[in-house]
Amino acid sequence: MRKMIAIPSLFLLAAIAAACSGKMSFNTTPSGATTTGSNNQGGGSSRESLTEQDLAVVEDIVAALTPINNQNDLNAAQPKLLGLIQKHKDIKEEEKKLGPATAQEQDALRRKYGDRAKAAKVRLSQEMVRISRLPNAQELYHQLAEVNNSL
Repeated sequence: MRKMIAIPSLFLLAAIAAACSGKMSFNTTPSGATTTGSNNQGGGSSRESLTEQDLAVVEDIVAALTPINNQNDLNAAQPKLLGLIQKHKDIKEEEKKLGPATAQEQDALRRKYGDRAKAAKVRLSQEMVRISRLPNAQELYHQLAEVNNSL
């Protein structure tokens, strides 16, 4: 009798633990239904989606900076970098349109993206210092500093 009670209880506890871990989600939208009026493409809020997009842009900036070793590399990468910097600015403008984040939203974003944002900021800082030694990199450096300060 105890085994009959213990096994379903263990299953219930495992299901609760999985649901609380965030690795399992329950979709409440009926199959075949679509949602409208949302800028959100990956779940969560628009602010969360913009944060995700912005971190991806910053990571792309770091990836574009990494292979730069000389002035020719810098010149070749500059159009891509300037495009990514503009994309970052556009995302920040969209965030401003949402208005200030509530304390609850800020905490949720910090919990979800804090480590990733910190790592991106550190990597961007390292790459900025490295390319700042190249001639004619000052203007790009200042634009990258604006990106870094906005993280």
